[in-house]
Amino acid sequence: MRATLLSSVVLAVAGIVLGATRELNEEQAEGRVRIIAIIGDSLKNTS
Repeated sequence: MRATLLSSVVLAVAGIVLGATRELNEEQAEGRVRIIAIIGDSLKNTS
C-alpha cells in the first residue's frame, strides 16, 4: 500500500512540475515549487 501511495504522490508532483514549467505567471510557478519542496520534506520525515 505504501508503494502505491508513494507512486501516486510522485505522479501528482510530476504533474505539478509540468504545470509549473508551462506556467507563464512566475509567482504561481514559485508557489508550486515551494509546495513541492514542502511535500518532499514531509516525505523524507515520514520515511
